[in-house]
Amino acid sequence: MEKPKYLVEFLGGPMDGYREMSPVLPSRFPLQLPVYVSTSWFAPSPCVQKPGDSPVTSVAIYMQTKRANRWTYHFIKSVSLAEFESLEDLSKTDNILRR
Repeated sequence: MEKPKYLVEFLGGPMDGYREMSPVLPSRFPLQLPVYVSTSWFAPSPCVQKPGDSPVTSVAIYMQTKRANRWTYHFIKSVSLAEFESLEDLSKTDNILRR
């Protein structure tokens, strides 16, 4: 039996319109998701950078919402990589969102 897949869609910011099917229920994902951005790619982790890719220039922060049977991440704000790295953990992202 095939596992169900859940559609996750990004709205606004650098990932606007990006959709992905996830085998994991999106309610298990973080509510606030940082997305590392460079001139040639975006990714949920700097560890996925491939040789030859440009370095990370900023971090786009998305907030998860659920509407009916649709899971979305809405763009909240972009911050510099230095500003994001100054946070001790992602829970402190709330401090950035209020600035």
